[in-house]
Amino acid sequence: MATVTFVSSFFHIYNSDYDENKSIQWRIDRFREIAKTGIRLCIYVCPVFKDRIEEIAKEFDNVRVMRVMSIDELYVITATELELPLNRNGNKDTSEYMAVINSKTEFLATAIAQNPWNTEYFAWIDFNISHVFRDRPSTLEYLRELGNRKFHGQFFAIPGCWDKFDRTYITHVTESIHWRFCGGFFIGDKESILQFDKLYKKYYHDFVETHGKLIWEVNFWAWLESNADWAPEWYLADHSDSILTNLSASYFALNLKALGSSETQYDYPHILMHHPGSASYLNFKGKHLLNTRYVNYWYYDNGSYMFYDASNIIRTINSFSQLTDDGEKFPLSYANMSEADIGLQRYAHYARGLEDIRLYEHDGRV
Repeated sequence: MATVTFVSSFFHIYNSDYDENKSIQWRIDRFREIAKTGIRLCIYVCPVFKDRIEEIAKEFDNVRVMRVMSIDELYVITATELELPLNRNGNKDTSEYMAVINSKTEFLATAIAQNPWNTEYFAWIDFNISHVFRDRPSTLEYLRELGNRKFHGQFFAIPGCWDKFDRTYITHVTESIHWRFCGGFFIGDKESILQFDKLYKKYYHDFVETHGKLIWEVNFWAWLESNADWAPEWYLADHSDSILTNLSASYFALNLKALGSSETQYDYPHILMHHPGSASYLNFKGKHLLNTRYVNYWYYDNGSYMFYDASNIIRTINSFSQLTDDGEKFPLSYANMSEADIGLQRYAHYARGLEDIRLYEHDGRV
């Protein structure tokens, strides 16, 4: 079941392609790549592209055309005549382009109001974002999985490249692109995104009229972060796969300590020149099963290895134990496992033994 609704837009901005390698059809092909993942997509489109996008919506039941509208209907359009930044791409960075990219929160807010898939979390995703992916198949698969993740709590996560904007240097956002934020993706719960939209409506028109400039959306976001009550959860990324894949797992992975877990300490058996490290637990048909990985090294503070046997070979021993069921869960027994037990061949490589085993139940089996 989908847990995230992704929102995007596609508007006619240029009378001719500013980049011959990025035609209208090229952009539509990139959007189709996203649609094929199955993520739930809400899209806002202009009359010029209405028919082409509606054809995609007929093909993919996970794509909804939310509204057909023209640029002059956007909230950010102002009657005041404003200048464009000095340092820009003259063919690409037009006033129409600035208007569309500054309307992302407007599109999100209206999508949240209608909420066709009844999700608690929403994300902005650029129409042809897949062109920045270096490992396109892997990252598109990650995107598919992201759309079905079970997120928890309130958050607003957004990727970026640069440090926080220093508000004493206003020309850093009025005259040149400022990559505090990447722009192509962000994700959060409904309330956090609606709060972002409220801040846009409160500050955007005052900003552009005060400074007389139409600027990129990422520049305005950078200004908002430094001048308004907006504190998104920024994470480091670039215009690459990392814009998605660097999203912290903390938004969808539950922390045991935060859930109120308790700790029980007991003595593992001694294995010469090894010590116990990571463990994996499974409650299987009322039995408490534990696999513990023993390793023959220790980490120095600088991240380098210290091998107890001076071999520079990583050696793993997996110790299986069953725990008691008296509340304390102390081990009843131990048994070291071997690759031969599960039919895997051994190789004389620099890392020996099965690393990072995890226990799961599947089809009634461990």
